[in-house]
Amino acid sequence: MVKKSKSDIFDLLLEGHRKGLELAIDTSIRTGVPLVVMKNGKITYIKPKFKYVRVPISTAKRKKTKSA
Repeated sequence: MVKKSKSDIFDLLLEGHRKGLELAIDTSIRTGVPLVVMKNGKITYIKPKFKYVRVPISTAKRKKTKSA
């Protein structure tokens, strides 16, 4: 078993926290629901400043071949 220092563990925890925050923001943008956070002991609703738009994927047009 490899021993890790406390700073390595804290770095892993911070990275997990960052990823979770990004996922929460992405989900909030896609669903249009504001984030609910506690700031200075008060519950606050934060509406992300981004908009999620579904764009259809354009398919490549196939060349028509003439059958002889």
